[in-house]
Amino acid sequence: YSYRALQAFPLVAVVGTSMARVIAGSHGKDYLIIAAFITILTLGAGILITRSLARAQKMAALLAVDRERITLALTHSSVALWDHDIATGSIYLSDEWSVMRGLARAESSTTIKELLALVHPGDLAHVVATSKAFATEKISEYRTEHRIQTVTGDWIWIESVGQVSMRDEHGRPSRVSGVNTDITGLKRIQLDLEHSRRALEERTIELAAANDQLTLKIAAQSAAETLLSEQLERVQESEARNRLLASIVEQTRDAVIARDLNGRVITWNTAAVAMFGYSAEE
Repeated sequence: YSYRALQAFPLVAVVGTSMARVIAGSHGKDYLIIAAFITILTLGAGILITRSLARAQKMAALLAVDRERITLALTHSSVALWDHDIATGSIYLSDEWSVMRGLARAESSTTIKELLALVHPGDLAHVVATSKAFATEKISEYRTEHRIQTVTGDWIWIESVGQVSMRDEHGRPSRVSGVNTDITGLKRIQLDLEHSRRALEERTIELAAANDQLTLKIAAQSAAETLLSEQLERVQESEARNRLLASIVEQTRDAVIARDLNGRVITWNTAAVAMFGYSAEE
């Protein structure tokens, strides 16, 4: 008999034949050759199995490391994995989902009905419409941004994204997988920016109205200044004419006397002084 224990595997290869058959007859050598050949084949198969097992163990170790890395990344990034088994209706949620909602960290299982009960009334119609469009494959990706209620009654914003991850033999979706990401901080920034934008727009409108009023005031002041300038020019022209007329009256040889409506003398030229012997003051 020939045997050998295979490394890292609970298997012993045994090949044997009776000594009588080996010694007896002219075919004894043939039996020995066949036995040796079978032993070699068995040992070779064992080596291949051992190597395959080693590769499998190495791959399993690498997958375990990758899984640990993914778990750590999700734990510190507010991202929860979800997996929907369409046949059973069950939805698996990773432990980060419980943390988002204010619960102790733990994996959980739920249904679409229970998840919809957590959605904010103002976002429910949008979530339902998106779910129906995805279920009928009108859209290739499920993606919504909506609010859900925590155990304390507060509302947080999440972005839920999913795609078909498995189909049945008829090509119909049988499994949908995705992630829920807490985007409350991002939404607050967006809301603050929106409030700032609206405040800026309102302030811009106020400044535009004030500018229009100032423009009207400037135009009115300009018109008033123009009118005043025109009146001043007319006064100056009138004064010039009066001075010219006074000069003519003063230089004429005829006595010129002018009275106002009350009979008071307002003009008494030099010729009148010479003719009547009274000065203009008198």
